[in-house]
Formats: sequence, structure tokens, C-alpha cells
Amino acid sequence: MTRAVFGAKSIAMANKMVGLKSTSAINIMETTAAFAYGVSCSFSNNGTTTFSQRNIAVKHLKVHESLCPQALEQTWLQHHLPQGSLYQAIPFEEAYANQKVAMIARNLESISWIGDSTNIDGWKDVIDAVTGGTEGVTDPIDANATAYTGNATAITKAQFVTNTAGTTSRRTVLQAIERAIPTDILGTDDVVVFCGWDVFRLFRQDIVSSNYFNLSYYEGMEAGEMVIPGSSIKLVAVPGLNLDASLNNTYSIYAMRKSNLVFGTDLLNEEEKFEIFYAREAMEVRFISEFKAGFQVAFPQQVVKFVMS
Repeated sequence: MTRAVFGAKSIAMANKMVGLKSTSAINIMETTAAFAYGVSCSFSNNGTTTFSQRNIAVKHLKVHESLCPQALEQTWLQHHLPQGSLYQAIPFEEAYANQKVAMIARNLESISWIGDSTNIDGWKDVIDAVTGGTEGVTDPIDANATAYTGNATAITKAQFVTNTAGTTSRRTVLQAIERAIPTDILGTDDVVVFCGWDVFRLFRQDIVSSNYFNLSYYEGMEAGEMVIPGSSIKLVAVPGLNLDASLNNTYSIYAMRKSNLVFGTDLLNEEEKFEIFYAREAMEVRFISEFKAGFQVAFPQQVVKFVMS
């Protein structure tokens, strides 16, 4: 199960909170250190420390499947079945388990950002829900605004795809996102701009067609990473932000510190929740995988979002 949970690219980069079984709190401490001046024997209380919390709710996820070995007699796999008519295992158990684990990783990566619209919220849901100070914190920074793009109206998905919101619209998007990143996190070493592979591909094509031949821009492109031209910040493609018509989502790009993403779970290693066994009473082979997952952002006010409708 470890391979499934942490094989998801986004979760591998996130902060981990373990031992969670339902809803728990992320304890946040923020402090200031203003200087006072002058010589005196009095105590000058010029520093402040605030303590706050953001809740993270983990959900119990499970994957159950039953297989009937007898049904394999009617397929090409019959030649791999043992002799006799009572089977207590499937002949391709290792290949089946590897594929199942890969699909769990894929689905976990997907819900890590956009949830499933009903049962669990991903990081995108959490970020977009913070609006108008509804959660007692400053809203994320909207970079798709005139102050950052210079455009009178927000750049749309159609304009981004066709590159028609000005001759440098895609680069304008990257520049706007970087311009919007708060200066108090700009100097940290884990600031990343996250986007889907579909958006990353358009950015990559734009870089190539614009004759940006500095090799540093191309390093890591095959893995979905590249340095934003003119900056030291990486653009990272994650499958969880890919366009998904079934969820009616759109092109969404987010910039933040990787440490700002929080993934909650019960155990880091849940191999005991992964079993393939023969259920004698049903005469079938069963697969069981169960784990917990939840997603939260510690500091929404330090997140930059660029959403195109």
C-alpha cells in the first residue's frame, strides 16, 4: 500500500500528518519579532505570537474486488490455470496486484487536487473554498487579474489554448503568477508552480516555439518540470490537475510552498490493509485495500491561483 499512497506525485511532495482517523486540527503558530530601540530597565512587549488551527478531515477509502478463477477457463488464460476444477488462486496474481496498486496511485493523485465532487475535497477544492474571508483567513491571491496580467479582463481557457489573449498570453500567465507570489515566501527553496500535464504541454510548446534555447529551461521537461524563464521557480506538472470533463473542472494553476500542502493519513505503511486471499465460502479470490486520506492547506493566504474559465 505504501507504493500506492506515495507513488502519487503530488502527495510525495506534501507535508504528511499521520495517525489521523477522522477530523483533526493542523496547529499553526505565527510570530513577529519587531525591534524596540532605546536604553531602559523596562520590559518592552513588542512581539506577538498567535496560535490558530485549520481542520483536516480524512476519509476511509477502500478498494474491494472479487475474482472468479473458474471464469478464466473461457479465456486464453486457461493454459495458465492449474489442472483440476477447484482453483484457490489466480495465476497472474503479481501482475494483477501491480496493476491494481498503480491504479490506486493514479486515482489518489487525482482526488488529491480535485476530489471526487461528493465525498472528499482535494487541495484545489480547499483553496477555492477560501473566499471573502469565510474561514477567518486572508483569501488566496488571484493572479488572473489586471494587477498581475495587465489584461482588462481575465484570461480564458480558450484564449490560453489558442494563445490569442495577446501575442505572449501563455508567458503572460507565468509572469503574472510569479509577480503575484508573496515576497515573504519568494526566497524559500520550495516554492513551486503546479499545473496539469495538459497545461504544462502548452507552456512547453510555447517555450520551444519562442526559441528559448537556454538548456536550464529544458532540464527535467521529460519528468514534467521546467524552470520558468527569467526566474528560479519551477513549473511542475501533476496529473491531479489534468482537465477532467467528468468533474467539469478547468485549467487551474497554483503556486505555493510545497510544505503548505498537507496530506493526512492514518499510517505511512498500510501493507496490512492490502490482501489477496481465497474466500472459500464464495469460491472466489478477493482483493482488499483500505487506507485513510485527507487534504488541507495550512496557509491559504500564501497561495497564488490562476484559474481560467
